[in-house]
Amino acid sequence: MGSASHDNVPRATLQWLTGQNGTGGSNLTTHERLDYAVQFKCPKHWELHPVVRENFLLIRAVPSQSQLDGLSINAFAYHKKIINPDPITLLSRFLTQFQRNMYESTVSSAPSRPEGSSLAFASLDFVSKSSPLRGRSLITALYHPSHRYHYVCVFAARRELWLEDEALMEAFAREVLGSVSCLTAQ
Repeated sequence: MGSASHDNVPRATLQWLTGQNGTGGSNLTTHERLDYAVQFKCPKHWELHPVVRENFLLIRAVPSQSQLDGLSINAFAYHKKIINPDPITLLSRFLTQFQRNMYESTVSSAPSRPEGSSLAFASLDFVSKSSPLRGRSLITALYHPSHRYHYVCVFAARRELWLEDEALMEAFAREVLGSVSCLTAQ
């Protein structure tokens, strides 16, 4: 870890990003997209930017004026039910495409699927082509139980935020990514 000034991020920046309320808990708001059967949480002060196509939804939830930090949910609706959905294959394909759009990237942890889980996880360090900022992301991939939708969710933040408080960023990323859930008919 370097001692450059950009590596020393004030605690207030971490609180701003994570929506910490000063007592150690985060201030998250629940959002739903019924058309894609997905629900997620993010800090109240983050802005939502949805892009909707015929069978595709991209939601970016970002702190205002942030170039890199935030949550991205890529949802895809299938016309037919997917037979034998594999979240590791889905995540591997996504990582290949994601890396093509980066100036530089390194997969920190290869796609894996915890025992008994329907999610695949990976992490990636990168430098964006659109910005000289270095970032780190945690990525999850999952299929809806109906096998008619898939979701790839990316939580990304500037590298210096991770270096400032790795435990806080890891916990927050997992909290936000863990909040993404599939809505099913009652």
